[in-house]
Amino acid sequence: MNDSVIKSQKVVLLGLVNQASSIGIIVGENQSLDKMAASLGLYLSLSQAGKSVSIASKKDPIVELSNLVGIDQIKKEFSGDAKKLIVSLPYKEGEVEKVSYNIEGNRLNINLFAAKNASITFDAQEVEYIKNGATPSLIFAVGLRAANEVTSIVSDSSTLKIVVIDALQNPDFGDIVLFDSSFSSVSEVVVQLLKELSLPLDQDIAQNLLDGIIFATNNFTSGNTSAWAFEAAGMLLKKGARRRGQNQNRQGRQNSLQQLPNMRTGRGSVSFQSNDKRQQPLKQVFPQPQVQSQAVPQQEILQTSQLDTTDEIDEEKGDRVPSDWFVPKVFKSSRQNQGS
Repeated sequence: MNDSVIKSQKVVLLGLVNQASSIGIIVGENQSLDKMAASLGLYLSLSQAGKSVSIASKKDPIVELSNLVGIDQIKKEFSGDAKKLIVSLPYKEGEVEKVSYNIEGNRLNINLFAAKNASITFDAQEVEYIKNGATPSLIFAVGLRAANEVTSIVSDSSTLKIVVIDALQNPDFGDIVLFDSSFSSVSEVVVQLLKELSLPLDQDIAQNLLDGIIFATNNFTSGNTSAWAFEAAGMLLKKGARRRGQNQNRQGRQNSLQQLPNMRTGRGSVSFQSNDKRQQPLKQVFPQPQVQSQAVPQQEILQTSQLDTTDEIDEEKGDRVPSDWFVPKVFKSSRQNQGS
């Protein structure tokens, strides 16, 4: 595992984090559980470190990511002390003739007047509000494909310091790029980053990051699973993270046993209870077939043939066995007996 990329930038990263008045984290529109878990893990850690941090994404999180801690903190823009607010409206040539404003109580109304023989055609959903002055001084871009995903949220990125975190593709933008193909997930990069910068790592943060690693490595079965994935997972488990679904899978296996088909009827379920309502071993459910005949083993026949021909006592019935019992018999017909 090659972690020299993060270690070589450790001093610079510490300086940026300590000097930043506010920190923003941007999640790309190509969301995955790994990228979202890494972003939220970093967000929670920086928040616990006392930093002013916010997280944003142009795309709403999908339902499958709802179990991640902090998912409700993702906004579509950065919050903060805005110096200027821009109300952006769709515009068609000749549609709007005049713009004015008036104040009613504590409300500022912006008035648009349509041109003669025209009308306002755009919907309220098409109106955008852009805040200037609320942009963080340091941006962590997690798993972004291109620089335009940053500018879609931050209007002016010329004065920003951008740190790009990725493990799947090498980005071509950013002031500092934390990319290393030897990692198998973005969450692993964040674990290494938190470790090197001595940032907080509690149970919630650890759970998010472990979920991300498990997803990216297909539960550690993927061929590209790195050695650091196992080491990072061990660290996160020590912090209280748990591999989700183990209890449910165990319960599911127990339920499936209770629904085994009846081997005699071919349908229904097998009962595991006797009259005293205690669970019985599985071997009692399927009784062994009864033996219809008592076959005498060949070895016993040989041993019996070697017995002394003297009278023997049958141990079970107590009867005396005739001495000629084992001697070959000669049978004579009744006619021969009469003739003789």
